[in-house]
Parts: sequence; structure tokens; C-alpha cells
Amino acid sequence: MISANLFRPLRPRPAHHYDDDGGRDEDDDEDENDASWPHLSIVYDILLQLVINLEPNTLPNYIDHSFIVRLLNVFHTQDERERNRLKIVCHKIYSRLHTSRSFIRKATANVILDYIFDSETPTSSSSRMQYYNYDCRGIGIGIGIGDLLEIWGSIINGFSVPLKEEHRVFLSKVLVPLHRPKEMQAYHKQLAYCIYQFVEKDPRLGAEVLRSILKYWPKTNCHKEVLLIGEVEELVDRMTMTLESPAAEKQNNYQYHNHPRVLLQALALPLCTQMTKCLSSWNVQVAERAHYVWMKEQFVKTVAVAGSEEGVFGVIVGGIEKNLREHWSRSVRELSQNVKQVLEEMEPELYAAAAAAGESEDSRSTSMRWRRKRERRWERVEMAAQINQFIRDQLQCKLPPSPSPSPSPSPSS
Repeated sequence: MISANLFRPLRPRPAHHYDDDGGRDEDDDEDENDASWPHLSIVYDILLQLVINLEPNTLPNYIDHSFIVRLLNVFHTQDERERNRLKIVCHKIYSRLHTSRSFIRKATANVILDYIFDSETPTSSSSRMQYYNYDCRGIGIGIGIGDLLEIWGSIINGFSVPLKEEHRVFLSKVLVPLHRPKEMQAYHKQLAYCIYQFVEKDPRLGAEVLRSILKYWPKTNCHKEVLLIGEVEELVDRMTMTLESPAAEKQNNYQYHNHPRVLLQALALPLCTQMTKCLSSWNVQVAERAHYVWMKEQFVKTVAVAGSEEGVFGVIVGGIEKNLREHWSRSVRELSQNVKQVLEEMEPELYAAAAAAGESEDSRSTSMRWRRKRERRWERVEMAAQINQFIRDQLQCKLPPSPSPSPSPSPSS
């Protein structure tokens, strides 16, 4: 009875009109709640009572692996009330079925992987379009992914330290690739919480996550950039806070080559380069969010100063000076001036040395630009002279020979 009522074809996402910016018209919003929810809520109540009251030894006879997989697929429903009830039921099933916990983790990971890889290339199959709940433009919107990540957040919180290899693989193969889809904003809060749980248990994993975030960094999605800047800032802070705890040192038994501080120093240059690009972004929201990161003393000392030997501090100084000269936004220039003052107060010697090196580099690059410009001008002049000479030669070859002058008659004749 429960299977016949819950496992049904999901209602397709209604078509909406979109404006030029890709936003949905507010006047065209439709109620996405399922009309059959009063009936479905009773079915969920019955299922929940069965999970709570049945003995753990007899519960697997009714809730087998096939039932769990079909139940997880219902998370693609649009009705938020049904997804909330599903989360409660899945929590109870996971807490009661100890023998099926590994399978439940693998099944939820498969649902997330299906969304990451299959929803990016939707086929024309109507069943697949309905399963992934695409909108009218064929774009996967990731309904239910945030709810599954909420369940995973409580599961990760119960992992013991040191982490098992299975859990590390889940982080690297499932959670980290969730930064790829365009719809990451819909579930970023739950995704970040899961990642922070892993980093608190093992700070070394933070370096792997940072490396992957830099790999998946968007080029044109400004809202996604703002979210990733905040996530990078929080990851560095949590790694630093965990390292300050003596218990973490004893618990993880770090070696030099895989110590979190060493891993952060290895990522200092690419991380500062990307954050400096965001600092100089023409989008005001991205630029302002990046400036607030560089105003934090802990972030600067952890990342920029730690890698100062590689010239990392000079990257941020060069970005700030460039903003002060060239950025179009007045508010961004003011923020750059504030960041400059903060950095000068924290590390006056490093800032002065980096600014001097940047000025000499700018002068060298300026002279090189003028030299290249002059060489290009001479190349154009020489090319124009060669073309003129070629045209003159061709015209001379095509002209008929001039006739020789006839002798003039003599006066005596």
C-alpha cells in the first residue's frame, strides 16, 4: 500500500516565462505544491510509525534495498512539504537499520552523482526529463539535492576520527564535484556545511577542497563567485582554528609533508592569484566580497604572509595598486585604499618591498610595451614599403613598351 501511493510519476515542473536575464517572471509563478498532499501525508505518517515501532530484526523484511532506492528518488518532487517528511523518514530508517547504513550512503551518493553528471546533458527521453525535474529550458534545477545533503550533514557529524577511506572518497568524488553545476546556489548552504564537517575532523582535507574549488571556479557566474569566495574564506579559517587545537595534532598524527600548514603554503600562490582576480573584477559584488576577505588579519597571515617567499604577497599588492589606478567603481577604489592601509599596518616591510618590486616591474613592462609598439610600427612601415614596391614592379611589367621615335626628315630633302 505504501509503495503504491508514494512511488508514482512525479509532476513535471511547470513552464515559466523568462526574461532576458534568465530570471523568472513573478507574475507567472505557479503553486508547486502537490494537490494530493493531504492523502500523502497520511501515508508518510503510517510509514514513519512502522519504522519507529517495528523491531530492528524484522524491519529489513519490509524495507529492503529496492524500497530505499525508490524512496530516495522521491526527493525529486517539487513539494517542499513532502521532501521535509522524507528527510524525517530517511533519518529514522538510517538510525534503525544498522545493517543497511552502508547501502543507504551509497544509494544517496548515486542519486547525487546522477545529478552531477547526467543532468548536465539531458536527453530527449521524457522519463529522464521528468526524473531529473528539468525546467522548460531543459536545465536541471537540482530539486532535492539540498535535502539529501542535509541528511548527509548529520551522518558526517557522526563519523569517527580518523576518517575511513570510504568517507574520504565520498568527499572527493561526490561532494567536491557538486561545485560544478550552475545551480549550485540552490544547495550551497548544505554543501558547505558538509564540507566544513569534514575539514573539522581532518584539516588536511581542506587543502584538497580548496584545490578543487580553484579548478571549478566560474568564469561568468558572478553569484556563484560570491558564494565560493565566502566558502574559501571559511575553509581557511576553519583549518587555522583546528590547527590551533593541540588535540587535533595528537589525533591526526601529522607528518611534515602532509601537515595542513605545508599544504596551505603550497596553495598560497594559486589561491592568492584567484582572490586577486576577484579583487579586480569589474563586477562590484565580486570585488567588494573579495576585499572583505583581505581585510581579515587571520586570512592574510595564514595565506599571503605564509607564502611571502614565493612572492605571493606581491600578487595582492599588485592587484590593489592596479585597482587604485584603473578600476571604474568608486566604492571599489575606496575599499582598495582601506585594504592597502590594513596590509601596511600588518606587514609594513613586506608591503613596501612588494610595492617597490611592483613599480619596477611596471616600469619594465611599460618600457617593453613601448618597445613592442615601436617594433610593430616599423614592421607596418616596412610591410607597406614592400607592398608599394611590389605594385610598382607589377605595373611596369604590364605596361606596353614605348615606341622608338621616328627620325625627322632632313631640310635638304
